[in-house]
Amino acid sequence: MKNKNRILLTPWNQQLFFGLWENDRPSELAFFDLEDQPKQGDIYLGRVTDIVPGIQAAFVLLTPGQSAYLPLDQAPPNLHCGDELAVQITKEAQKTKDPVVSSHLTLPGKLVVLHTGMDRISVSVKITDEDWKESVKSFLTPLLASSCGFVVRTGAYQMPLSAVYEEAAHQIQRYKQICQAAATRSCYTRLWQSEPPWLARLYGLAGHAGQSFEILTDCPAYFEQVQTFLSGQNLMEQFSLRLYEDSSYSLNKLYRLETVISDALNRQVWLKSGGYLVIEPTEAMVVIDVNTGKAKGNKNKEETILKLNLEAAAEVAHQMRLRNLSGMILIDFIDMKHKSNQELLLDKLREAVRLDPVGVSVVDITKLGIVECTRRKIAAPLHEQISIRKTLV
Repeated sequence: MKNKNRILLTPWNQQLFFGLWENDRPSELAFFDLEDQPKQGDIYLGRVTDIVPGIQAAFVLLTPGQSAYLPLDQAPPNLHCGDELAVQITKEAQKTKDPVVSSHLTLPGKLVVLHTGMDRISVSVKITDEDWKESVKSFLTPLLASSCGFVVRTGAYQMPLSAVYEEAAHQIQRYKQICQAAATRSCYTRLWQSEPPWLARLYGLAGHAGQSFEILTDCPAYFEQVQTFLSGQNLMEQFSLRLYEDSSYSLNKLYRLETVISDALNRQVWLKSGGYLVIEPTEAMVVIDVNTGKAKGNKNKEETILKLNLEAAAEVAHQMRLRNLSGMILIDFIDMKHKSNQELLLDKLREAVRLDPVGVSVVDITKLGIVECTRRKIAAPLHEQISIRKTLV
């Protein structure tokens, strides 16, 4: 049977293109810089250069010429200028903004994520088996003596508890090695280099119970890197890996990547009904407008509008994930008179965004039919990730 879940990895204008296709439709597109620069997850031994109580933040020099923003609630108490401390990048530098760092470190794994900023054990909300949750918490509790907390990932469910414990113990050893390095290395040293974010994304996909993914690349270097990662993390059961070697027809053309990317950057998205969305990212928020366009319906206008709005809700959820839109998102649906139809629309949107691995909150709908949403920011939106777009114009 053909695998309908596929990940594409291919070079693109001095960047790496990462594309996730689910059920033969692109659901995530991303571009990653290949330069070895500070990135999310990296841990540095930095020096505090300034503390600004007015904005409740400090500034830390990671490397000569690279400053970072440290919120004071993510810093140790009694912080002073000149202090050296290990900090982890939680948000990469964007435009004119410095990267954001935290002294609370996070070390991800296949089954368990270690957090130094917590002293408890949490379990993925997607795991609903209360008996199993209590068992795994009890099993891991002795490890809390190391002043670390843990989040048990979805992929750990029904795994042997000994395997979960073993990975958690391994994460503690890794943390101790980082602490030892922080005590002996010189300032501005990178203490820990995280996996590339495109590889780390595979951890999240590994939590999709019952799903498998084929990784397809036309680059031997990526093939070897992924192969080493999958075997080292015991992920070969959920991921198959294939090197595309057809020189007569490129991977780019096979998947029509230029068209796919161009469509994902287009401000207008057509719906099957003939209606369309207009997506306008701004500095403060993202505005999405739903329009009737060429849509035709029966004589019942309210029913026609409801049908169009429900179709639009599903497409909005898809586009938020595809384009990696985040922050405040306002969706201007077509006005409906009946309260029951508005509630049905909200239910449909909430159901659609549950498929998004990034947290989405559907707040409410106003009298004017505008729905307020928020989506957690984990990286720059798609249109900011592409450094060279001339080929798409």
